Amino acid sequence: MSYKSELHKLIEELERKGERLEALIRLSKSLKDEERRLPMSFNGFLNLASRKPEHAFRNVFQLFYDMVEFYVRKVEDGKSKDNESVGFINYDFSNLFEKDCDDPFFPDRLFTNRFMKLAIDIKQASQTIEYSCSRGLLEVVRVLS
Repeated sequence: MSYKSELHKLIEELERKGERLEALIRLSKSLKDEERRLPMSFNGFLNLASRKPEHAFRNVFQLFYDMVEFYVRKVEDGKSKDNESVGFINYDFSNLFEKDCDDPFFPDRLFTNRFMKLAIDIKQASQTIEYSCSRGLLEVVRVLS
């Protein structure tokens, strides 16, 4: 392979990466414009926290689990009772890893089951942490409001 052909391939690869970066920047700008939220006063936040603490005090782990639940669904198929399934559930990850992706990822059943177990474990751990923290936070909100 000659130096010019290697250079040409490198330039093409950089152009593709540049196009991806530009697309991400455009997406980021449009999301910022669409998802812009109005600022809330501290008293308004305290009022919201006392009425709906589960919305006001969501953490990143709960949001991660919600995202997985939104994009991933169980698929019922005839293989679930087959000996080859070994008790694994068939999950459809196409909305999360394949659709509208520059580099789609096609996970196998083992990966999807481990991923879902991890998401469930993260949610359960966040609930344990939330329970111990929420009592203190709710007491602070009650005192301040």
